[in-house]
Amino acid sequence: MKIKTLIIGLLCCFVSGLIHGQSLNHVDSVSREKAHITVNNLKILTRSNYLLFSIADKWYLIIVKKKDGMFYQYYINSDPSKLRQQVTKKYKVIKSNPILQHAFRKGLYHREYITFNSPFYKDNPAQAEGNLTYFYLYDSGIKYGESRLSIFIQPNPIDNQVYDYLRNKLLKNIAKHE
Repeated sequence: MKIKTLIIGLLCCFVSGLIHGQSLNHVDSVSREKAHITVNNLKILTRSNYLLFSIADKWYLIIVKKKDGMFYQYYINSDPSKLRQQVTKKYKVIKSNPILQHAFRKGLYHREYITFNSPFYKDNPAQAEGNLTYFYLYDSGIKYGESRLSIFIQPNPIDNQVYDYLRNKLLKNIAKHE
């Protein structure tokens, strides 16, 4: 079963890379695969739009936007040595939040997968510090703003207000639960 899951995940990464026209290096595809497995373990994400933000492929903040306007915020601590094992799941309901309303506007985001080697940083090199992060907005089956960068990054391809909100929420959850 583990081998089937890994093979399917790798095929999805390969096909997704072909669709987006950018080949990913192994490390970037591992981040994508771990996030994919983490999301699949949350059964409630079926047909939902959500934001995913992770640090070090271990800690995840997933915010789901429901049709009733409510947001469900999930904090997940995933053991990085075991792709399938989820250690901690906590969630919180958020009634209204202007930053989150803003964050779910897909027009804010680039369509390509952005890393330190992307054309985005060709003329304006990144100034980065801290653990690696992984981010995307999932809307109607499409990922927007998919990126693998650092906790502190300039210039940031993601809206600074949105990025700061997600980073700070996840760091607070890590400090609270670790």
